This record gives sequence, structure tokens and C-alpha cells, in this order.
Amino acid sequence: MKKRLAAAASVALSMAMIVGCGTSGGNSGGNSSKTITLTMWTYQLEKFKPYIDGVISQFEKAHPGVKVNWVDVPATGFDQKMIAAYQGNSSPDLINDATAVQQVYKYYAPLNQYLTKAQIASFFPAAVQTMTVNKKLYAFPFYGTTPLPSLPMYNMSLLKKAGITQLPTTVAQSLQDAVKLHKADPHAYWALSPVQTQSEATTFSNTNACLELYDYGVPLLTSNFKKAAFDTPEGVKVLTMYANAYKQGAYDPDTGSSADPTNLFVQGAIASYGSGLISDLQNSWGPIENEIKVGPPVTGPYSATHEQAGSGWYWAVSAQSKHPQLAVDLGMEFLTVKNQLAFYKATSGDVGANTVQALNNPGFNQGITNAVAKSYTKLQHKYYDPNKKVVTSPSLQGQVSDFPHQTEVVQALTQYWNQAIEGGMSPSTALADAAKAVNKILAEPANQ
Repeated sequence: MKKRLAAAASVALSMAMIVGCGTSGGNSGGNSSKTITLTMWTYQLEKFKPYIDGVISQFEKAHPGVKVNWVDVPATGFDQKMIAAYQGNSSPDLINDATAVQQVYKYYAPLNQYLTKAQIASFFPAAVQTMTVNKKLYAFPFYGTTPLPSLPMYNMSLLKKAGITQLPTTVAQSLQDAVKLHKADPHAYWALSPVQTQSEATTFSNTNACLELYDYGVPLLTSNFKKAAFDTPEGVKVLTMYANAYKQGAYDPDTGSSADPTNLFVQGAIASYGSGLISDLQNSWGPIENEIKVGPPVTGPYSATHEQAGSGWYWAVSAQSKHPQLAVDLGMEFLTVKNQLAFYKATSGDVGANTVQALNNPGFNQGITNAVAKSYTKLQHKYYDPNKKVVTSPSLQGQVSDFPHQTEVVQALTQYWNQAIEGGMSPSTALADAAKAVNKILAEPANQ
């Protein structure tokens, strides 16, 4: 959602706006005023203004004397703007973000005393686990936290040319099919290149390397977070598998993480579409619509029995807020089943249910007329397994902790992983060198 819901927007938000839209008290204008103003930041959701205005109106009617100051913040540098506002003692009361809660929880207020046990129970356990640090809940879901699996879609006209009629369910089979497809049609590839450029992002994120190791149960670090744990025979085996597939043409070498998978998919350059939103695809798929088939989840031995739990998009309350209970109540207004359904419609079906009560509401399946979208929704429910063990983060494999240098650790692994994928060094050498780099980073003092 982070990339797809965020439309192209201005790169910077002026500091004047940041300072001016901060938390305000009930009588900030003097004793004559009894109006309480809550400031709410959203992460570039301006395109859904009618929906958000409607929810705010409902909240204000139910809370006389409370006014909501909604500020929609451009995506670029969102976290830096939030931190700058906090440091200037002008942070918003309610914050919409998706950055891992463990990264930014020190700016948030613990919410256990403001949310009832019933409200917390309405959130999916995976979301609660992901948003909890040191046994305190620091955020609650807004959207994108439904535990339904993300499914791949395929251009069957390309697969049939290669004689592929059975869609893969495992990572190993997927890589074999990818090589087979490129041999049958040298102009077609299975997917984008798995090689990611080094990011200048200031926050930790899960890279392809972490996800690919996760599928096979290879952890990023030891349980005490002191050393690398991926430089093992099993880790080398995983990297070798991807490097061999890349060498044999499984992936488009000229793409990478910055490429647009939607355009490449509808143009027939890549055969699988595993990211993005159906609504984006519907706007451009044109003549290949009848060739698209939704496939089952593609998993490894470990991910087949463990569910990846990301935080999704959440609401958090600033630790500086003078009205934390009202801020929580405002966030919960978006989570009534009625308002979840309204957002589902506003996003053309891309945002589903985000509470236990809403998950099986028939309204989330009604109104879908496109055959591909219908199939996608049906199969999501089919493959959803509530009994899977929850993993908070693919890179940490369930180890819940906030450790120093998260970004640097993942980027160090990515650097060497990419070199091995592209044939610059052997997988064993790459992981050994990556481990040395990671261990050096982890040995640095935490305050750096």
C-alpha cells in the first residue's frame, strides 16, 4: 500500500506547516474557548478526502466541542517530518504510519490504558504482536493488516508457451518454472530482478534477502542479536539457488526494485505479478485480462507453516498528545465495520477488513464484478490459515526486540547478496563477507 496509495506529490513539507499543525490543548486560544482541537496526520491519503472527511464529521458529531485538524502529509520523508515535529514539541495527536513500531515507538504513547480489552481483542493477533514493544501496545490497525495472504497473478499466455500449466506452490518450483519460461521465450522473464539498489531510507525494512532466507528458516541474527546467523550451509544453499536461477534468465536483469511491475506485466515482459494493487492493474491490463490467473501462495519449507506478520498501516498516538483518549477514539472511528466497508469501496477493493468482526462481513465480497478480482478474494479466504504460527518480522523470525543498527545490518547483507546473485562472487564467500560486515556493525556502541 505504501507505494501504491501514495500518489506523486511534493517532496517536502515546510517546517512552518509542521510546527503549526502540532498538538493543541483544549483552551489553547485562552480561557474563553472550550474547543479541543485534535491534529491528525495521514500518510498521503488526499485522494480519499471524501471518505476521511466523512469519518471526521461522524466523530465530531459524536464529540461536541472537539474539532479535528486533518493534515495529509506527502510520502517523502514522512518519518523525518514526524520526528522533527516531535522534537519541536508540536507533533500531531494521531499519526498514520507503517514504519515498524519497534523503530519509532519512543515517539508514541502506550495505549493499553486507552483501549478496552474488547477493542484489543478485535484486532488480529498478528497485528497486536507486531505493534507491541516490551509488553506495551503502541499502535493499532488502520488498514492493510488483514491476515489474508498476498497471492501471485500470472499471464497464462506466457506460461502456456513454455508448457507450464500447473502453477507453482513452492519457491523451488517457482524458480524452475522461471528458468523454463525464459528458455522458451528469451524476451520474457518470470519477474523483476531480485537485486535491490541500496536504499537511503532511514528506517529498517525487510529486503529480498531477508525474505528469501525466511522461506527456508534461516535467521538473520543469533538470538541475542550479537552476531550474524545467516552464513550457514543452509543460507549458502538458498543464495546459490537464486544465483543459479538469475544466471539462467529467471529474472529481468534490467529491472530491480525501482521498476514498475504493473506496466511490465501488462506488456508481457514479465509473467508474474506479485506486488501492487488490483485496482492499479485493472486500470491498464487491457487485452491480457482474460489471460490472468490467480495462483496459490508460493512458500518455502519454513514459510509454509509460519505466517509473516507485518505491521501494516496503523494509528499511533503521540507521546506528547494532551488528549490521548480522544486521539484513540478518533482512530477507532475508522475501524467501525461501516467505515471499514466505506474505505473498501473508496479503494476499489484494495483495502479489506482490518478487525476480526469485519473479516467475514459479506460486504467485503459484494460489488466485485471483475473476474480476476473475484477470484483473488475467493482464494485469499481459501488459503488463509489462522492456525499458522505468527512471525513478527521475516528478518528476525519472531524475535521481538529493538536492536541497534537495524538498517545497516540489512543493507550490509543486501550488498553482498546482490553481488552473489549477479555472479560477482560465490554465495559462500558473499555470506561469509556479509557476516563479517554485520558483526563489525553490531560491535559498534549502541549510541552510534
